[in-house]
Amino acid sequence: MYIEIATGRELREILQGDPMWSDETYRIYVLEENEPVKELPVEGGKQRFLILARPAKPLPPNLDYNGTGQRLEHIREKYGATIHRLVEDVAGYAILINVESNDQIREILEPLPITPFVNYQIMPLGTLSGHRKHIQGLGLKDPFREH
Repeated sequence: MYIEIATGRELREILQGDPMWSDETYRIYVLEENEPVKELPVEGGKQRFLILARPAKPLPPNLDYNGTGQRLEHIREKYGATIHRLVEDVAGYAILINVESNDQIREILEPLPITPFVNYQIMPLGTLSGHRKHIQGLGLKDPFREH
């Protein structure tokens, strides 16, 4: 979930309003705004993924940040990805992208100069229709169905 807030207090008030607050674990990443945060629709024949890149080991002082920036811009232009820096990380990024296969993710990430120094957490993001199929498959009532 993307959410725009002014303070940490505001975020806490929003999350505490969730009845499952005490049973949930939240991971919060603060994004640097380099473009408006927007929904990335799933394209036909592709899957949508969120990729979190976080430093895994000390970054060398001569790391090619310019090359990383250029490569990320290429990914944005070629694949229509939305890319945000993670404020708390020197080389952390959140990348929302549509791809045809998991292999394509590897091909996209390997050329990044930061790749040897970061861990990638790759999460497939479902669609509303995908969630509906899953709920129906479990034999549950569809909470998204209009009555």
